[in-house]
Amino acid sequence: MPSRSPFLMSTFQDTGIQVEFDSGDSDHTATNSGDPSISLSVAQDDYVIVFCAGRDVAGAAFSGPNYYQLSQLDGTNDLVGFDARQAVNATENIIMNAGGTLTITNSGGQGDGGAIAAAVIQNGYDVIADTASGGDAASISNVSPSDVVLIWECRQNTTTVPSTPSGFTSIGSGTFSSGRGGNIYNSTYRLSYKDNASGTVSHTSNVSIYGGVHMVVIKRILKDYELSSYGAPDYTITSFPSTGTGVSSGTNDMLVAVDTTIDYAGVSGDEGLIMEAGGTAVGFAWGLDNGTTMRARVFDGGGSFRDFSADSEAAADVEVTVSDYRNRACTFYIRVDASALNMRLYVQVGGQGSAQPIRLLQSNTNDGTVLGLYGSNTKGYGQIAGGVPDLVGAGGTGAYEDNYTGTLDEIRYWAEAGAPDVSGFAATYDTVTP
Repeated sequence: MPSRSPFLMSTFQDTGIQVEFDSGDSDHTATNSGDPSISLSVAQDDYVIVFCAGRDVAGAAFSGPNYYQLSQLDGTNDLVGFDARQAVNATENIIMNAGGTLTITNSGGQGDGGAIAAAVIQNGYDVIADTASGGDAASISNVSPSDVVLIWECRQNTTTVPSTPSGFTSIGSGTFSSGRGGNIYNSTYRLSYKDNASGTVSHTSNVSIYGGVHMVVIKRILKDYELSSYGAPDYTITSFPSTGTGVSSGTNDMLVAVDTTIDYAGVSGDEGLIMEAGGTAVGFAWGLDNGTTMRARVFDGGGSFRDFSADSEAAADVEVTVSDYRNRACTFYIRVDASALNMRLYVQVGGQGSAQPIRLLQSNTNDGTVLGLYGSNTKGYGQIAGGVPDLVGAGGTGAYEDNYTGTLDEIRYWAEAGAPDVSGFAATYDTVTP
């Protein structure tokens, strides 16, 4: 079957698009080849879109590296034909959480035959999908010249493959038999692409032949939770360890972002203080222990971390195991909503502006007795600058407050006189661990 690796769209000369195909005849024919399967070489944060066709198709089955599923369309529009159980538009969209060999099988099951195609898209993209069957036009509007449009078209009860849609370029096509018993039909498919399109793109399947069409538009919709809402940071720190002039936060909100890769090998990993401001009266501190546990606290800086004292209850604090985020580029966020007395810890895998959704790791609220976030003591970045709210507490280690041993690429934060309103930060978020 056709195979392109990598397949470079002309609009995206810096973007590899690897496309693979396979098809299999029904086990109920003499060819007895069963369900089709393909294997692709993938890298962490690659985007994969999979098209399936055949009888009783229910999406794709994956084996290999861990992945995060963005969306799934399981045969919501069947092919119109002698066997209405033929489906054209079972589609999966996933982002890889690790690299390696990804094997994908058309999961129609029971050896009923089918076809499968997959595109592995580098650099992080998002998709918009539209489906139609039985000759109805698939149509997507707001297409930009920087987008790539894919059309997956299948036909039943014919050996004639769909023609290449007008203005499109064929990537590949093929034939297969699908069904069982007395209901086995010749079927065909074609995957085509078009770049440099704009406006509305539409396609109608041949109404004289039973079939259906599925169209997707690949857009670069990077998920930026910072600049689109808050503009340039009030502070950008790129030198570590270092200190900064102390400025009281007052009762203003705060948003802090740190870009880092938590290195971990064997039984040891990066650790130390990420950032601190204020002190033991009113303060903020954020640290990591052995590449495994991340802690932060804000408002009241006295007492010990989570010792259930009055100071502890007057602080908002978080403690999260971050093992799933080791050895991969991430942006971690601390959001403090002063009026709600609440602190949240988030992570965006792939870093700020990647295609991965932001994930809420933990949220905590203080008891309302301390309203300020931190005082005017000297600030520390990757080190303690003076008095620091306790992060060790019972059962902890001093590692949270040591100089940071790994690499902090950049700290950005919005606070103080900038008076940001971060109550709406990451209003939609994921809670799925990759």
